Amino acid sequence: MRTLLFILVIITNEPLFCQEMNQPNQQYIDTTSTGKISVNVSPLCLLDLYNGSTYRFGVQFRPMKRLSVGGDGGGYIESISKSLTPFFNISGYHYRIRLSYFPKNLSNFSFGLEYQYKQQKFSYLDSTETESEFKADVSKKVYCYNLFASYDHNFTDRFFIDFQLGLGLRYRDIYNTRSDVVGSTSIVFPWDSMNTGRVTTGQNLLPNITLAVRVGYSLIKN
Repeated sequence: MRTLLFILVIITNEPLFCQEMNQPNQQYIDTTSTGKISVNVSPLCLLDLYNGSTYRFGVQFRPMKRLSVGGDGGGYIESISKSLTPFFNISGYHYRIRLSYFPKNLSNFSFGLEYQYKQQKFSYLDSTETESEFKADVSKKVYCYNLFASYDHNFTDRFFIDFQLGLGLRYRDIYNTRSDVVGSTSIVFPWDSMNTGRVTTGQNLLPNITLAVRVGYSLIKN
């Protein structure tokens, strides 16, 4: 009988007990997701050793807890690019658009589809066995289609960081004004392009890997 009375006391007082436990002394920080509307920057793009230094600003809309649409865009910073790459007189713009799906409501993890476009012009110094150092001008258009996975985490109530890894295909359309000397059929490996700047005229389809780190701020919370 005493055991039964004890159980009844616990059951009838459970709501009060839970209310006391759910009132922490410290302010709660929501680390489950980004906000309905957020803005972001991509700081690592400033140190791009392959394409040149860029700035990127983005925005993300999350109208539903499991779906978001976002994108970013920007341009090139010649002063930093010249110290990181063989390129100079670099100019152009780039943007990307992505659609994300969250498997659970307010989940940190998402996956989705992304489209990227880049238009770039630059110059570099080249040389061959038949001709000493000369300047070559390059114009390049790049189209990327990726599948990606992403993880975001709020380190304050508003600020968050987002990590994204993507795999897909990249189509490049390149024109080099000195293709008569450099050639348009020779293969140039990415590390050679990073060291010398040489890019040959042609169109090609290649595998694409993207790694993005974005720091953002939630304007409107969920």
